[in-house]
Amino acid sequence: MLVSVGNLLTIDVYMPCVGSPNRALLYEDVLHNLSALVRDYPQHTIIVGGDINTDLNISNPVSDLCNRFIDETRLYRCDKLVNTGIKLSTYFNDTLNCESTIDYFLISNKDAIVCFDVIDSDSNLSDHRPIV
Repeated sequence: MLVSVGNLLTIDVYMPCVGSPNRALLYEDVLHNLSALVRDYPQHTIIVGGDINTDLNISNPVSDLCNRFIDETRLYRCDKLVNTGIKLSTYFNDTLNCESTIDYFLISNKDAIVCFDVIDSDSNLSDHRPIV
């Protein structure tokens, strides 16, 4: 989903997860389209956020594609801009005893970031922790 308000362009993404057929090709296609959007709105502050479905801190074919996209479009990872020293995973599954960081906010204007946090709430019914 894409929303433009004034000089702000927000793009919500849900990327293919592990096990998706042709995942890397789908990823490449989506990132190509996102690159075009970033180029088409050079005067806007752009925020891309959502379920990226890969850990950008480890090297694998999909993470490498995404990190290259971030570099080429000159976007910044909000989790790296505001480092609180505490790292909470954004996905967790208590039943399977697993967790990972797969949800991100990316932004074109790093000066627009005031804070960043992953919310760990007892009342959360999702297997994803909200990020703000």
